[in-house]
Amino acid sequence: MLVVDTERGIGKRIPLRERVEELAKLADADKTKELKKTVCRKFIDFCNSEVGSEIVGRDELHSGDLVCLFIAYCEREGGREGKGCLPSTIKTYTSILRGLLEEEGYPVKRGHKGIRDLLRAVSKTGAAPQGKTPLTTPSIRALCRATEESAHGLQERAIILLAYGSACRTSEIVSLNVEDLSFVEEGVTLFLRRSKTDQEGEGCRRDVVRGDNPRFCPVITLKRHLEETGRKTGPLFKSPCKGDLFKESRISNRYYPRVLQRLAEKAKVEGDIAGHSTRSGHVTQAIKAGVDHMVIAVQTAHKDFNSLKRYVRMQSEFKRNSSASLGL
Repeated sequence: MLVVDTERGIGKRIPLRERVEELAKLADADKTKELKKTVCRKFIDFCNSEVGSEIVGRDELHSGDLVCLFIAYCEREGGREGKGCLPSTIKTYTSILRGLLEEEGYPVKRGHKGIRDLLRAVSKTGAAPQGKTPLTTPSIRALCRATEESAHGLQERAIILLAYGSACRTSEIVSLNVEDLSFVEEGVTLFLRRSKTDQEGEGCRRDVVRGDNPRFCPVITLKRHLEETGRKTGPLFKSPCKGDLFKESRISNRYYPRVLQRLAEKAKVEGDIAGHSTRSGHVTQAIKAGVDHMVIAVQTAHKDFNSLKRYVRMQSEFKRNSSASLGL
């Protein structure tokens, strides 16, 4: 494209198409990129499966039929430990696979009847989504007690307490830099550069109040972590290595849930523990304490109040239940 410089009266050719493509790549959120990688891995597993190996050698196969077979694979054995995926997960995988096929020049017809019918059937027959076990304050303290008295153990306590106190998502905790922290008398303020609900990267702030118990205070533990590691800039939490040392690279999204699961097993905390367990635990504990729902929503940055309603319903199931008045 030729753009004219009005001041100099000369033309300059700008590679506008290339720039648009660069900006389009930047528009993809980190979560979307991770999902694309996951779908690619699932698709490879599908191709190596019994059904997949039969169709890979075919001369012709419609892209829509390929997606249908992928849906059937995910519903049957595409999840963890050879189990089927949840209906919501299958829908997400299907949407991403269609986009990937279109990028490769194999577009799937919009409104494909086979895909639509399969997704509808999966929604009816699939298992209902089961939320991860929320880790409330007693469980959080048990996990912290299970950590080692070492630099690695101190970092684990700092991550757990900060994630729980801030109600941050795993990706938000992982992406924090030391420069994103601002300590004040009341606690610490985190600057989140990007999050799931902030696709434009405007950033937002999350406050964590200083705790009453120094042993489990997220602010005191975080300060100790910074003092002992001597970190002034760069990633707040780094990948551990041998000798109680750390690499220069930041922790991955998989590191945090693995730490929670390992410590939960050690502390004998039962349940389906994942990275989301500290965030859901924050909401659960706050509701138990009678905190106003709007205050919780501000802290968690929930834009959809239906998500919070689910936690409220879980906590009020036995308090407001007609079976309590039956005199049994």
